Amino acid sequence: MKKITVLIALIVFIVSCSHKTAPTTAVVIPKPDSPEALAGKTVFTAKCGTCHDLKNPGDYTAQEWVPIVKEMGHKAKLNDTDKNNVLAYVQSNARQN
Repeated sequence: MKKITVLIALIVFIVSCSHKTAPTTAVVIPKPDSPEALAGKTVFTAKCGTCHDLKNPGDYTAQEWVPIVKEMGHKAKLNDTDKNNVLAYVQSNARQN
């Protein structure tokens, strides 16, 4: 009985110490000449440039742009379509990892 208890405790210890990996989501990057990216460039220039200097899309990776567009799109009161188009534009011109 003592061996079983020790074995169970050892298994619990090993499992609890194992590395946990967060699931990663692949970013699908549109082509720069896609309709979404072209529409996004128009919104990016018109809306984002009214409050501050425009960022160079190549300053960030495609993944780094996701929270930026989410936050700034909310501040700029962009609808979901405009946010998605801006994201398509900046991701299609983003820095490669």
